[in-house]
Amino acid sequence: MLYRIVALVAFLSMLISTAYSQLDNYVFEKQWQEIDTLILSKNLPKTALEKVNSLYKLAQQSAVDDQIIKCLIYRISLEDAVFDNKPNNAISILESEILTTKSEVVRSILYTLLANRYLQYYNANRWKYYNRGKTINYKKTDIETWNADDFSNAICSNFLKSIANEKLLQQVVLSKYNAIISKGNSRNLRPTLFDLLAHEALGYFKSGDYYLTKPAFIFELKDLTALSPVAGFIATDFKSVDTSSHLLLTLQLFQKLIQFHIDDADKNALVDVDLDRIEWVYQNLVNEGKDTYYIDALNTLTKISAERASQAYYSKALYFANKANNYQPFGDTTQRFANITAMALIKEALKKHQQDDEGTANLKNLQNQILQPTVNIQTEKVTTSGKAFRALVTYKNIDTLFVRLIKLPRKSAVIENWNRYHFDEILALKNYQSFYQILPQTKDYQTHAVEIKMNALPLGEYVLVTSNGKGFIDTVNTMSKQIVYVSNISYIKNGIDYFVLNRETGKPLNNVIINIKKNNEFVIKTKTNANGYFNFKPKDNYGNYDFELNTKNDHLHLGNEYVYLPRTNKDYDYHKNENTDYEEDNAKVYFFTDRAIYRPGQIVYFKGIAITKDFKTKQPKVLAGKDSLLVYLKDVNNKKIDSLCLKTNPYGSISGKFILPQNVLTGSFRIDADDFTNSRIDFSVEEYKRPKFYVEFEPVKGNYRLNDSV
Repeated sequence: MLYRIVALVAFLSMLISTAYSQLDNYVFEKQWQEIDTLILSKNLPKTALEKVNSLYKLAQQSAVDDQIIKCLIYRISLEDAVFDNKPNNAISILESEILTTKSEVVRSILYTLLANRYLQYYNANRWKYYNRGKTINYKKTDIETWNADDFSNAICSNFLKSIANEKLLQQVVLSKYNAIISKGNSRNLRPTLFDLLAHEALGYFKSGDYYLTKPAFIFELKDLTALSPVAGFIATDFKSVDTSSHLLLTLQLFQKLIQFHIDDADKNALVDVDLDRIEWVYQNLVNEGKDTYYIDALNTLTKISAERASQAYYSKALYFANKANNYQPFGDTTQRFANITAMALIKEALKKHQQDDEGTANLKNLQNQILQPTVNIQTEKVTTSGKAFRALVTYKNIDTLFVRLIKLPRKSAVIENWNRYHFDEILALKNYQSFYQILPQTKDYQTHAVEIKMNALPLGEYVLVTSNGKGFIDTVNTMSKQIVYVSNISYIKNGIDYFVLNRETGKPLNNVIINIKKNNEFVIKTKTNANGYFNFKPKDNYGNYDFELNTKNDHLHLGNEYVYLPRTNKDYDYHKNENTDYEEDNAKVYFFTDRAIYRPGQIVYFKGIAITKDFKTKQPKVLAGKDSLLVYLKDVNNKKIDSLCLKTNPYGSISGKFILPQNVLTGSFRIDADDFTNSRIDFSVEEYKRPKFYVEFEPVKGNYRLNDSV
């Protein structure tokens, strides 16, 4: 009897609690609708802020944690608008709430919000902090006085504090905090608040410690056990003197998450975090044998009975698809058949996983990408009449090529506005010739090229259209188009001098009529002499001009051509006694560095060769014995860092070195010669890892001669 009474009291208490919860949700939702309406009006931020503060007090009285946090988020956003984005204000609000709240769960969430606030402010203003030095014995109450390391320490510290109480957070389901968490469609992958906050911290630590001052003993991820199956991974003790390393902290966070989910009945959360771990480790691991371990790790995940395993299949198939992209028909052919492996994995995965989720969608997209047919045909722009010619067909996943040749009337609008015409408009013109060509089949899903024979054509202009389908439907088939000019006229030019020749024999053509236009307006009409010669001096010294060459039976019209008037000695305003000025104005220094990329603090060795033009001959010559040649080292902001004053030797050569500063904004630096035109060289300054590799030659297994296959 007593048991029944106790049970009844507990049941009534649950009903009363649920009723109050529903009442609270109704009250809060109604208030939030009013606040959102005020915010959308854009004219009432202060009124909205007053309502948020009022709602905050109600949330505190009702002890509704998610509503308290939501009020704080809105308050910070509105106060940013009202008080002109003062960063310390938001920081103070969050820090004050962290100190006063009695809920450890709320405190953990607030630590995450505070870390993200620091990160958001730093990312928006990082340009201020790259070259800012450290201060000693200075109380930094204002974050605008911080340097990059201060931000890094604060962000890291708050993210770690947010998940410090992991046992408590692992018992908190996300449904209690629906007011501040977007539901999404994969909540089973983040079932607890610990998962949510830990992945938030991971997102930061995985991005790297790119703005930390590097310690003397930097941690590098070299241990292949980081790619071991979960049991071996969580048992590994990753240690380093560099305890603040984001690589190390990321590994340790992955270990905590995997340990938490290793015994779950539903394996989706485990597969998701382990796949994230495998992908991240593969990208950051410095070890030659990592590819084998990576594939083995993915194989282990694909065998787990979980929907999320479909994404592991995708990662594995994508690995082989990326390898297939390295195939070079006349170079490295080792990965020619990698797409076949990828397709086999995709088919296996889609047969096993038929649900509609991210993994299967990615697999289907990759399958479509591999199976996508492509075709392109290329001929010489102009070919001679009456002779068969060749066309280069580049194709993928196509067995038969269908070809149509459409002859265009002279001065056709298709040629004038080629890029504006669609396939259906071109195919509506009268067809001159059609044929199909069966292409060699390799069944490797790779792009290949083959030359095919094109029948001889009479003089004229044609559109060559290709399709992988007989219907030539551009919405269904893969198609290409190009213009083919058939003419026996050719010409060459040297500056403003033109020579018109027979394309087959090379003999000059006399009395060829040339019509020249600019912007579809007639400019001049001329003709060639007995040597096939004519000249054309553009009025504005340069511009795009349209040349149309005509004989009695032939015609060549290739469209716009850029024409410019070469400068002559008369164009230079120099007198005979001003040869020094001429040579100085034409002087240039060609720089060479010992490397293309450096780390901060390294030495840049450089050489330069100074040349100019001789005033009399206008030919290049070395600039020997040049005193006071000033050379600058400039950073990414074009700021002068260092300089050298050098003298060229009898061969016009200079050499020197610059020491790059430490703790500098990385990017593109340059060495620049003062008062010399286009005399600079760019190079990269980056915090990079030196690649480790070795070259091994297999012993020759026989004798070979020319044209043998090796």
